[in-house]
Amino acid sequence: MRNSNSETINLENHFITSDFQLASTLATLGFELNFIDKDNPQRATFYFCQNKGLSETVESFFLGKALVDPRVFSMNQKLIKSRILQ
Repeated sequence: MRNSNSETINLENHFITSDFQLASTLATLGFELNFIDKDNPQRATFYFCQNKGLSETVESFFLGKALVDPRVFSMNQKLIKSRILQ
């Protein structure tokens, strides 16, 4: 797969999700959102660099235990939405 700069993205090194709330949470907690696939007009797919602690953070999100600063979370939602609409 290629990103918008025609760079090849190695899918093995990425965590992939189409969950906007999870993507916003991961971005808020400092995980790098490397690419957004907007090929499907109904749903964006988010590619995060696979880093230490990412799997545990995803698990804590789905268990309802992830804690984020609500202002930073809201800001990251707006930033991600703007990247989707670019």
